[in-house]
Amino acid sequence: MMKKLFCAMIAVIFIFALHISLSYAGEAPPDIRNAASKGISIFVKDPGMKGLYRLGFESQSDIDYAALGDGFQIFTVPTDKLLNESDFQDIQSVATPTNQWEFLVVAGNKTNALLTVDLVEGKWTPVGIGSSGLAKKLSKLLEAWPASSGYQYRLIIAYQISAKFIEVSQGDIVIGLIPLLGSNAKMGEPKKEFDPTDIHDAKEVLINLRSAVLRNIQSGQ
Repeated sequence: MMKKLFCAMIAVIFIFALHISLSYAGEAPPDIRNAASKGISIFVKDPGMKGLYRLGFESQSDIDYAALGDGFQIFTVPTDKLLNESDFQDIQSVATPTNQWEFLVVAGNKTNALLTVDLVEGKWTPVGIGSSGLAKKLSKLLEAWPASSGYQYRLIIAYQISAKFIEVSQGDIVIGLIPLLGSNAKMGEPKKEFDPTDIHDAKEVLINLRSAVLRNIQSGQ
């Protein structure tokens, strides 16, 4: 009996660890990726879709060959943890997974957009497509930090100030965070062009985020 219980516990731990690894690495489980694939048919290849040229689909060939690229689970930073100084360590220790995933949509050698998948009434569902600018920046980041070299990623969004970051790690070591879409300025830093090698220390990011959120609270935003 004890042996069976021990084996069951090991199996649960293994499955839980596998889920964390998949989430952290940005590789979506099959059911989530299948939902994203359906999203390609709904949002890109449906003849009724208009305005795809705004997302960089310049020809019918781009539409025909549209495919899924890498997936990123969205992590967020809960306000209570962000403002609780007793939990003040670094951003990866307080980042919390959500049910949303963003997938790169590629056509040939171009990255065109992000396709969003969410858990709706217990079912993984494609819910939208867009964010062409963010998609292109994520693509550049993957080139600078290739998964083939063992790099892993998490997309972290601080919704309180609409700041976005990619956390880059290798093995068990977090290398740092890269600000996306003007997130430097939202933390009070000088605004600058996106640089996929602009690594920020995880503790520094958490401190700057906390300061920015407190400023917004004090100003009534």
